[in-house]
Amino acid sequence: MTSFLSFKGDKLIGRSNYIEWKNNIDLFLEINDYISYINGSESKSNKTLYYNIKTSRDKESGKETSAYDLDPFSRELGTRYTDRLVKFN
Repeated sequence: MTSFLSFKGDKLIGRSNYIEWKNNIDLFLEINDYISYINGSESKSNKTLYYNIKTSRDKESGKETSAYDLDPFSRELGTRYTDRLVKFN
């Protein structure tokens, strides 16, 4: 993805050019694939698909008390999860 510094549109000057600025910035964000992060349609990868998750439950209440990951199902899946998490962040 490109940097926000590469946006070549006009600067926002109060309310006088908001509509033109908004159209340009929306187009810039859509082209550079930032919109999915802004509107929430892009979500963090589900770690349970890549790692064996161990949970412990309270014996009396039956509620989950803690969860931690053991090992990835495979090295490739562990690497893929890390790559997707880095890209998301």
